[in-house]
Amino acid sequence: MTKFDPQVAASLLQLSDALSEKYPEIGEVIEALKKGEMDEATAMKRLMRFVVEDGCAPDIEGMASEAFSALRNDRPSPIVLRDDAQVPIKGEPPPLVYEKDTIKRLNPLVEAAIAEQAAIDGDVPVMRTGELPEGARPAVPVETTARSPEAIGVMLETASIEVAGEIREAQEKHVEDAKLIAVELEGQGVEGEEAIEVYRRQLPDKVPTGVPGYETGKIPAKREVGGPSGSALAKLTPEQRKRAAHKVLATTQGRRSAKPVIEEMILTTLASEGFEMESRPEERAMGPIEVYAEWSMDLGGPMATQSNFSFLDTAAKAIGQKLARILREKPVEAPVLEVSTIDTVDVRKVGWAARVVSREVV
Repeated sequence: MTKFDPQVAASLLQLSDALSEKYPEIGEVIEALKKGEMDEATAMKRLMRFVVEDGCAPDIEGMASEAFSALRNDRPSPIVLRDDAQVPIKGEPPPLVYEKDTIKRLNPLVEAAIAEQAAIDGDVPVMRTGELPEGARPAVPVETTARSPEAIGVMLETASIEVAGEIREAQEKHVEDAKLIAVELEGQGVEGEEAIEVYRRQLPDKVPTGVPGYETGKIPAKREVGGPSGSALAKLTPEQRKRAAHKVLATTQGRRSAKPVIEEMILTTLASEGFEMESRPEERAMGPIEVYAEWSMDLGGPMATQSNFSFLDTAAKAIGQKLARILREKPVEAPVLEVSTIDTVDVRKVGWAARVVSREVV
């Protein structure tokens, strides 16, 4: 039986006390949860609404960082909340599930990582099974070749608004369909189990939790939206520009949207250094990777992002030049480039990584 780490328990208690002291509303939710007066799903919805609507995420991030600071040096590895391929991470990842008194539940560190990612991204559809929490926003990646972080950020916002509207329409249609069936059954005098059977045949089991391309339990599909014009970008205030750029770096779907742009620029840098090659989607590592480079930043708030700092160009150039230096010492036969995102939000490190392997290696 796996025992609950006392250090983790102490850190969670410290964070709970700090939150309750500064935000009484959060304290009330935590207390109700402890007493069994509120279920976990309801508590999570209320906490998410508080974080999103009241904008207290930066304070909570600081409290969490301080509470868990003692664990930083001892943790086995960052938690990566993704189910597609990922470049290798040193060390063994923490267990996703722990058992206490024969009851299995998610590792609290994993729960915290999910909540943290949801607070930053707006939603984590791949980890969600129910409806979009109240106050949450769809996290939708976009198809783009734009090199401007501000432009990509505006496109991400547009895609999120579009999907939110589609989900709302699907849910409203579900309710209207239910009402129409109810009126029809009432007119026919159908009730009881017979009425329930009619509902089961004619109506989906539950209220829609997503729409095609943005479904629970799945990685959201990239969405094509029109990019902002130059004049529209020029009208953005400095604060709006920072927030748009920050969305690309800070959010999972922002980094994913920018990955093809980064990839193309890395290929250009490698070509200028004498290394011509193509790219392919990253594969799961089957052995040691010798030609590897990454660029990452500590995750801060939107206002910490410099609007005149083109981090996409900087990241691609830094990665490309480092790969070229390694390739001069360790040539790769039939080289191919694989680029991935760095999504270790729990340790405040995000960015992009790349490796060069032989085309025959999978």
